[in-house]
Amino acid sequence: FIIGIVIVVVAVIAGFGINAVVHPFNKTSVSTDQNVIPNSNTVPTSNLPATQTIQAQWIVPTISTSLHLFKDVGTESGAKYYKVGTFTAGNYKGADIFIVTAPADGPGGDYIYRFINQSGKITLVVKNSDQLYDGDFLDRSKFSIDNSTVLSNLLFPEKITYNTNNFSLEGDNLNEPFFTNIYNSSDLKLAFVDSKLGNVYTDIPGEKTSKNGIKQNGFYLTAPDGTLRTYSLDINFYDKNRSVPQVTWNDGTANTAEYTDTDRGGCGSRNYASVINGLSTSDLVAIGKTSKGDTVYELKDQNSSILQKIYTNDYNPYDAPKIAYNQFVQSKPVFFWFDSFGRLIKFQKSEFVPQAECGKPVIYLYPEQTTNVSVKIAPSGGLTKTEPNYGNGWNVLANHDGQLTDLNTGNIYPYLFWEGRGGIYATPEKGFVISAKNVHSFLVEKLTKLGLNQKEQNDFIDFWEPRMTGAPYFFVTFLGNKEMDTIAPLTIIPKPDSVIRILMDFSPLQKPISAEGYEIKTPNRNGFTVVEWGGVLR
Repeated sequence: FIIGIVIVVVAVIAGFGINAVVHPFNKTSVSTDQNVIPNSNTVPTSNLPATQTIQAQWIVPTISTSLHLFKDVGTESGAKYYKVGTFTAGNYKGADIFIVTAPADGPGGDYIYRFINQSGKITLVVKNSDQLYDGDFLDRSKFSIDNSTVLSNLLFPEKITYNTNNFSLEGDNLNEPFFTNIYNSSDLKLAFVDSKLGNVYTDIPGEKTSKNGIKQNGFYLTAPDGTLRTYSLDINFYDKNRSVPQVTWNDGTANTAEYTDTDRGGCGSRNYASVINGLSTSDLVAIGKTSKGDTVYELKDQNSSILQKIYTNDYNPYDAPKIAYNQFVQSKPVFFWFDSFGRLIKFQKSEFVPQAECGKPVIYLYPEQTTNVSVKIAPSGGLTKTEPNYGNGWNVLANHDGQLTDLNTGNIYPYLFWEGRGGIYATPEKGFVISAKNVHSFLVEKLTKLGLNQKEQNDFIDFWEPRMTGAPYFFVTFLGNKEMDTIAPLTIIPKPDSVIRILMDFSPLQKPISAEGYEIKTPNRNGFTVVEWGGVLR
């Protein structure tokens, strides 16, 4: 299946309430929060935001009374307020630092904001908070905005190194929800200790899934305020595009095929590494060496359930018949490699992974007056199709009615179109169960609530309704700005006043299932408005 927008779903850790998770900053201590981040030797300080020297005493996050910062009653009732520290010097000396979480515009994760409470005067620290949107329902009359202060020791390096291993920071280097919302301590084990960042944890191998239903197989650290930073292991024998493993097979030939080391789901991946449990070297046979000299393996049993599953479930080519099973097995559909942490990682040939991309996302631009607009989209797995040609980004002349003129060719378009592959994705459990006969009326109702105008609704329905057939029922859910910004970050210059981003995910059902719905809050369309929609194409 093909997806309209990908989401990165990241596992979460916090130091509080978990005796097994310890970070040197997570105890009550004084920490100098300067224009230097941990492991600053790996990240040039010139890349950091300019900031004053700040001293803060961090504490384990403590539930606090509401500051009543949301004008929407439903959002306020779902918001949580945590005190995480106090300034000990500077302009904010004596002021408390708060994390505020609030339900996002969909069934996914929460927005996270950092506020300062200085004797009742509330200030939002913009550079350490999720992006503000017109539909976030924050009551702007209740707080002021600080655009310059950066709590810089909440920023982590883009890369960390342990022995010969390199790790890349996932997400936006800002925050993820708290540990206790997803995991408990029995789901994690200590992987290694970084001399500056502290304990680094990873998932415990085994068939048991974590509390959120899936093992992410990342490497996790807690920040001073108890939020999570997630890193993934860099595979050191991929080519520069991280697609072709540099492996020499036993017959002396070099691998030229693309493989993926994650399990695909939606239009992205379900985890940071496809770690296989229950196999040992006795189940494997060596078939080659990596460019680093490590042995790679295949399964001895050519009728293994792993191979059977890939052939039956994952391998479904769009435009060609399946090859015979014996040809499939002989084509090296998977190989395995032990990393330095003892994890057995599966590499699956790209032609045999589920056909899942971000399909048919379109972007509408409505400036208040005719304007030159630059648009960049960055799904983590790259772009596969664009219209007009993307190049290094789209540059268009946008009219107030949405008509776009490509400045490179002069061609006119109603919207920008892209397809690609994003990062970690998992279908939310909250959504709606509908019968096939109600698909049209359901889409009209929900798209109206989601803020789409009549033209956008018609475009959406024209594309997706014909594809929602072949089953008596469907489970449907919609992800919003929060999730889409993680899956495929969108940068637009000049900056729009209102942004609406929507991903529809749906699954066919043979009979109704029990599902928890959620409230859709209609965003306002003010000033320069950007609308993007996409969906899961099955």
